Amino acid sequence: METLKNNIVKIYGKRGEGWLAELPRKIEQLQRSWGLSELKPFPNLSCSYVLTGLQGNIPVILKLSPDANLIDKEAMALNAFEGFGAVSVLDREEGILLLERAIPGDLLKRSLPIEKRI
Repeated sequence: METLKNNIVKIYGKRGEGWLAELPRKIEQLQRSWGLSELKPFPNLSCSYVLTGLQGNIPVILKLSPDANLIDKEAMALNAFEGFGAVSVLDREEGILLLERAIPGDLLKRSLPIEKRI
């Protein structure tokens, strides 16, 4: 978490400090409004705060960033690849994504037509 804090302050200055200060309150609000539980941050965070958890019994990823533009671009890319092996965007707010969590188990190449498999 220290690396994340240092990077956010270095990149965003005072705005980053404010974002970090609001982060716990924002996460609590999202837990209530989106029905999230068992949220745990990923280790080795660098520029976004990313947590794994559940929405009901569905495994999810919650990603928060002070760079709303970056989150918008990520959501657009994921939506563009929807149905082609990318995780789904379940919900979003400014600077926040709630994503389907990819669970290891099936090889991606199994979802490709036989003629495209390597």
